[in-house]
Amino acid sequence: MDSEMARVAVRAPPFWETNPELWFIQLESQFKPAGISTDETKFHTVFAALDSKVLSCIADIVRNPPSDAMYDALKTRILRHFSQSESTKLRVLLQDLQLSDVKPSRLVQGVRNLAAGNTVDVLKSIWMQRHPTSIQQILSVSKDSLDGLA
Repeated sequence: MDSEMARVAVRAPPFWETNPELWFIQLESQFKPAGISTDETKFHTVFAALDSKVLSCIADIVRNPPSDAMYDALKTRILRHFSQSESTKLRVLLQDLQLSDVKPSRLVQGVRNLAAGNTVDVLKSIWMQRHPTSIQQILSVSKDSLDGLA
């Protein structure tokens, strides 16, 4: 089997202000097949993918990039500026996520996405609170995992 990988051009997706971490994951997944491994090339690839609104928020680091770890400095600055604070994530988790017509399994996935890094017990508790009281009583006696309950 041939161990060489064909190089492909990076097609950066539009920047996601609402989820910059996932945007970086998607962009970075293109670096290896494109043969991008140097810090400077990563920096300039990200720079080229950003619109003027984002660039204006990080102008100082773009104008004067550090000599070492340019890409990491740029990524850290973007994530710090555009990522939701933990309190905002918690507010969304506790208030904004509604059950409505969503299937329970999709609600669980939504809770997981918002609570990345929080414990399973907290997720289960929040997920159960989104159900009517009668359903909560039934679910509370179950020993099933969150996925099993969904």
